[in-house]
This record gives sequence, C-alpha cells and structure tokens, in this order.
Amino acid sequence: MKLTALLLALFCLALSSVAQADRQARWVFFRDKGSTLAPPDLQPEAVARRIRQGLPFDLHDRCVNAAYLDSLRALGLRIRYVSRWLNAASAEGPVRAWQLAQQLKCVQATVPLGRISRTETLVDVGQSRFQFEQLCLEELHRQGWTGQGVRIAVLDDGFWSADTHPAFADLRKSGRLLTHYDFVNREANVFNEGTHGLRVFSVMAANWAGRFRGTAPLARYDLFHTEDGRIESRIEEDYWAAAAQWADSVGASLIQSSLVYNTFDDPTTNYRRQDLDGKTATITRAAQRAASRGLLVVNSAGNEARAPWHYILPPADGDSVLAVGSVDGLGQPSRFSSVGPTYDGRIKPDVAAPGEAVPVVSASGDLGIGTGTSFAAPLVAGLAAGLLQAAPHARPMEVIEAIRRSGNRAANPDTLQGWGVPCATRALAELRKLTPVPPASWPETVQLVPNPAGLYWYVRLPPDDSSHHWRFDWYDSTGRRCWSEERQHLQPGQLVGWERSRLGFQPGTYYLHISSTRQSFWLRGLVLE
Repeated sequence: MKLTALLLALFCLALSSVAQADRQARWVFFRDKGSTLAPPDLQPEAVARRIRQGLPFDLHDRCVNAAYLDSLRALGLRIRYVSRWLNAASAEGPVRAWQLAQQLKCVQATVPLGRISRTETLVDVGQSRFQFEQLCLEELHRQGWTGQGVRIAVLDDGFWSADTHPAFADLRKSGRLLTHYDFVNREANVFNEGTHGLRVFSVMAANWAGRFRGTAPLARYDLFHTEDGRIESRIEEDYWAAAAQWADSVGASLIQSSLVYNTFDDPTTNYRRQDLDGKTATITRAAQRAASRGLLVVNSAGNEARAPWHYILPPADGDSVLAVGSVDGLGQPSRFSSVGPTYDGRIKPDVAAPGEAVPVVSASGDLGIGTGTSFAAPLVAGLAAGLLQAAPHARPMEVIEAIRRSGNRAANPDTLQGWGVPCATRALAELRKLTPVPPASWPETVQLVPNPAGLYWYVRLPPDDSSHHWRFDWYDSTGRRCWSEERQHLQPGQLVGWERSRLGFQPGTYYLHISSTRQSFWLRGLVLE
C-alpha cells in the first residue's frame, strides 16, 4: 500500500510538473488604449502633487482598456497586474491561450516574465553621525528639512518586524506608516519577511532616541514587497512596476529602491550590455514613467564592479533615475560599486554616498551595519526628501540636477562616482536657483469666483503682473484638457471671465492653469449642476 501511495504521489507530481510547464507568465503590451478612455485612478494627494509641479495629465494616466483585459480573460488567461504607464498587463495561462492572445488586434507584443516561485491564487488585484557629516545632513535637519510631510514609497524584499521594532515606534505612533502591500505573495502583510528591506528602510525612517536617526525621520512611508528572494526572474520587474504605479496613485513624491536586475534563472531572458540604454529594460521604463508622473526615483547603482558584468544595473540606467554608487570612509569609490557609463554613453552613477559599514537596524532588534550601494541609496533618498520638503513644487529632474551640482566632483564628473558625494545644504541652494520657492500662499486676488460656479466664472489677474499675454487651460478631473485660449493686451488686476454654458462643463471638479510670461497659477473650481 505504501508503494502504491508513493507511486501515486509521484504520478501526481509529474502531472503537476507537466501542467506547470504548459503554463506561462508573460507581459502583454497593447497597441493603444482604445477609443473609450477610462479616467485614471488617482487619489487627491496624487492629483495635488501633479498640480503642484505643473504637470498636466496625459494618455499614460489613462487606465488600460477594460475590453482588452476582458479579451485576455476570455482566452483563459489570468491577469496579474495592470500597468497604465506601460499600457500593458502581466498575465498567466496555458501556452495555447498565449498563442491565441498574440493574434488579437489589440496586442502589440508579449514578453516572457520567467519563473514564478510559488503556487498562488491570482486576483486583480546616534550611530549615523559619520554619514550625516559626509552628506551635510546635520545642517539640513537643523534648518528643519527632515522630510516632514514628504511621502516615500520603499520597494524591497519585505520589512521584517518594522511593525513592532522600537526604532520605528514614533513612525507608527504618529500615523506616518501608511499603505503597505506584498506584491510577491499578494497580501497586505510586509512585516513577516525581508531583512534587506528592513535595513534599507531604517537608513531613512529610524528615529531611535539616543541610538540611531535616519536621513528622513519625519517623512511618511508606503512599504511594498516586490523582491522574491527565492528566484531571479523577470517577474520581479512586474512586481516593481506594479508597486511604482501604486505609489503614484496614492500620491507618493519619492520612490526609494535598492533593487537592480540583469541576470535571471533563465539565461535567455538576461539583459545584455546594449540593453543598458535607459529605455529597454522593463523596470527602467517603469522608473522613467514614474519620473514623468512627478515622482523622484532614487535607486542603487549595484555592486558589480568586481563581477563580470561590471556596470550599473537597471533601473539605474534611466536618465530620470537618480542612481547612487558607494564610497568608503575616505570618499574613495568602493571596490564593489558598479560603474558607468550607460551603453549610450551617459555618465552613471549620478552621485555616490557612504556605502560601507552604514549603521542599520537589524532583525535581531539591535543595531547592525550594512555594506553596499543598497545602503548608500537611502542615505541620498533621505537627503532628497528634505529638498522636496523645502521645495515641494520641484520636479524630479530639478532635484537630480541640484544634487548633482552639490557633489564634490561636480566640476569633473566621472563614471566611478558621477558628480561625487552630494552636500545637502549646497543642494538646497542649487535647487532654489533652479526653482525659486513660490509664496507660501497664492495672492488673495488670484481666485476663481464664484466657487462653485454660477453662470460665469471669473479670475482677477495679479495686480503686480504687467504681462499683456496670458494663457488659460482648463482640465477636467481625469486630466483631459477641455478648453484652451490665449488673450492679449490684458492689464494688471483685470477681471477675466467665461460664460459657463460656453465652456460646456458638466458637474464635477475642474482645474484652471493660468500662465503669463512671468508666472503661473493652478486654481480648482467646482460645477455642482
């Protein structure tokens, strides 16, 4: 009987293996978003970030066409994650279903995701002083720029015990630990595994009185588990892209990631040197899209300098990604820190930070040390959070440029440490040159009245602006520009009006962008009926 049971078990295992071999996980890239465009799923904080930076909504914010997703499901494919940024979805299903999917008119291409490490039910969803001194962070914090109010999404392998560790007690008590999700295991709990993520997170967020303070101790945090430590597969890029899109939707301003990818369990899916061009690797494309939505992406450069690969790894090759290398205590490039340039000749990494013997919170509940660009990156991410607190209107490339200019090699950047080790206070001064800080509040004379709208909507122009040429752009709540015009020969303080029936607005929220040759404003108005 035991032999029979054993043979039966082996037979079932063989059938299971065959069934798994007959299934594939792939990305599906669609040709377009169809003629019926669904509005993006953005929370108010995300909309506010875009308005603050003057970034209009565009086609990449529109949801993937639901009918396209249904056509995949009709073939027996199960949707994993959907990316409006890439106009794509990841899905799993039998080989025959994929053969049929590639014949759909809406499908542009499919790309293998690699191995999934587990069976799943798919659904649609103190000690830091030395580093502070090297980065001038003590003075930045003394001025009050501790990242307070800035929302940071951390993407890593999980955050073991961060929900109970005393180093994060203040974070939890003050309600600054916001959303969290495990994209690998498809559950909310991100605190039951992942010591790498815990240590990286602590470099920014820890506030352990008398023992250890992070570089952005008063920021707000979203924690996303995207790295599967049991495998090396391109499916991890899928998790990363999904988490980055979530970060955009909830209104994060900064993504910190110490994850990089180039080789996988299936060698045929490895990236090549020529793919390091800032636009080929899927994770790089997702990071670039995040930056275009107004999120600053700070990523480690990798630890490949002494390995055959040698160079930085995706997504650090993105031109809108702040790639961080490592230096030792003397400011010399760490022997392991990945180098540039990118395949198309751009200097990378962008900057470098201490990456050897960095104080971190350990899983044992005490202090430990971390070595690698994984720990240099959150040092710089915390610095960047302080800059965003001081200049919340700044766009990602402006912050990156300011940090570069503050580096100790800014006059002579190289492919070992980029523009060098940044200085936080100098970076803030450079950022203010690039993006002068606006008034704390808009002039009271610049208002959209009445609000909610009546038969007419009016705006009185600033009395101190002598510009004669003004532009007015109206957007609805989905980001669609629904009215534009330019007016000449306007006078300071002049009242400008629109007949509401002429605008043709339906009930809802609308945003008016007003710009002259000297300044611009965003105003929000309501139409109730």
